[in-house]
Amino acid sequence: MPRTAQPQDESPEDPAWLRKKLGALEKALRIIDVSACDEIINELQKRQWSPAIQKALEDIYQNILLFEFEEAIQIIGGVMDEFKSQYYKAK
Repeated sequence: MPRTAQPQDESPEDPAWLRKKLGALEKALRIIDVSACDEIINELQKRQWSPAIQKALEDIYQNILLFEFEEAIQIIGGVMDEFKSQYYKAK
């Protein structure tokens, strides 16, 4: 899916927005809301990400396509843990 240009008021990689979307994706996976998962994935794919985040997102997408929801949730948890550790390193 081609990426679209970023709105001018948003940075290409917004950690707070990504955490929010990953949290929503995790919730949708836990209740098996495929429609919500698809919508969130489409939103995530519209943005540019660092190679590490992009790889994690691709792994999440792949697991969702294979109906490996628990595996996708584990990857989301790993990304969220990484955000937490970066937050505490910055302090």
